[in-house]
Amino acid sequence: MSNNSQNNLDITVLIPTYNRAEILRETLDAMSIVDRDGLSVEFVVIDNNSKDNTKEVVKSFFDKLPLRYLFEHRPGKHCALNCALDTVALGQIVVFTDDDIAPSEGWLQAIWECARRWPDHKIFGGGSKIVWPGGEAPGWARLPGCSTMGLGYGDHFPFEKECPYPPGSARPPGPNYWIRREIFDSGRRYDESVGPHPTIERRGTEMSMLLKLKNEGYEIIYCPDAWVKHRLQDQLKEPGKIRRKAWANGLQFPRTTGLYKPDLLNRHPFYWLFRRFSALLFAVLRLVISQLHISSHKRLGYSIPPISDMAYNIESIKIGIKHTFHGVDKS
Repeated sequence: MSNNSQNNLDITVLIPTYNRAEILRETLDAMSIVDRDGLSVEFVVIDNNSKDNTKEVVKSFFDKLPLRYLFEHRPGKHCALNCALDTVALGQIVVFTDDDIAPSEGWLQAIWECARRWPDHKIFGGGSKIVWPGGEAPGWARLPGCSTMGLGYGDHFPFEKECPYPPGSARPPGPNYWIRREIFDSGRRYDESVGPHPTIERRGTEMSMLLKLKNEGYEIIYCPDAWVKHRLQDQLKEPGKIRRKAWANGLQFPRTTGLYKPDLLNRHPFYWLFRRFSALLFAVLRLVISQLHISSHKRLGYSIPPISDMAYNIESIKIGIKHTFHGVDKS
C-alpha cells in the first residue's frame, strides 16, 4: 500500500532510464520548456542502475525543473517504475513517459484538462509522433504490418477527437499515458516479470498494466491534444537490433494479451501444443520466404511479423508444456 494519498501535487511525471545519459539530457531540455503555468508538477527520473553519468545529468537540471532523482539497482523497467510508485509521494495524475521524448509545449496542460473533462475516468493516453534518425522513415518501416507490430515505429493518433478507446482498439503509446493516483493507492504495481530488461528480451511494460486495468472494466480515454515526439535512436536503424525488438515484442504477448484459446489448452492440451508447434513451423517458413526478396528493405520488413510470431509461439509452448506436464498455471 502506498503512502501517496496526502500529496497535493497536481502531476507527477515518471521517467525511467538506463545508460542513456545524453539522450536523457535532450529529454530534460525539452521538459524544461513545457508550459506548467498554474500546475504543481514534479519530474522523477528513475536511474535503473546506469553505469554512465546519468546522475550528473539529472543534477544539472535541478535549477531548471522541479526534479527528483531515484536509483533502482534491480534491473528492469518495471522495477524502476515500482520503485517510484513505492517511494514517491505522487500527484493526482501520474504520467508515464520515456527518456527519449520531446513533449509539445502544452503537453501537461492538455493532460490536466483532459483529466478534468473526464472526472469519472482514471486512465488516459495521448498522441505520439515518431522522429526517425535523419528525419525520414526507412523503406522497410512503410511496409504493411511493420508499424503495427508494437515496436513503436509508427505515429499514434488513432482517432480524430477526444474519446474513449473502443473495445479491442489500439492502446495508448508507452511514452505517453497517464493514470490517476488512486489506482496505485489501492496497491496496484507493474508485473516485474515482463518489460525491458538488460538480459531478458521481453517487452510489454505498458501493455501488461493497461490490459489488466481494461479487463477490470476501466475505460481508457484518448486525448489527441497531449502529444509527444518519440525520438528513435540511431541503433534502431540496424537490422539486427530491429529483429531483436521484433522477437522481444513477440515474447510479451502470451503473458500480456494471453494464450491462444486457453480453454482448448485446458480440454485438449496435446492438441493445443500440436497447433502451436504447427504455427511455429509456419512462421519459420514465412521467415525463410521473406529472405528471398531482392530488396534489403523488403527482406527486413517482411521478416518482422514472422519473427514476432515465432517468439510468441515459442513462449506459448513453454507455458503450455509447464501447464500440461507440471500443473503450472498458464497465466
